[in-house]
Amino acid sequence: GVGNTSYDDYGFKGLFYAGNALSGVLVIIFSFYLFSNYSNGKYRFTSFFILMFIALMLGTKSAVLGLVLVFFLSYTKLSELKSFLVLMVILFL
Repeated sequence: GVGNTSYDDYGFKGLFYAGNALSGVLVIIFSFYLFSNYSNGKYRFTSFFILMFIALMLGTKSAVLGLVLVFFLSYTKLSELKSFLVLMVILFL
């Protein structure tokens, strides 16, 4: 077929050469989509699950972790963002 795989037999990345580059594009598009449709909350979970499926099909950890991080950051308010980031740093240490 046309395109490349992320690993030997699984992880489809299409015509992109590097899987992490495609992961970055996916995270950027998802963040613009979430913040532009901030007031409309009913499509958030649907779009999150669709893009999470795409990230899992891509097969890179950076796509999955990036989408989860952007999704949770979209629910925090700017006043709560500092405490959320401190909590995330503590959890990842």
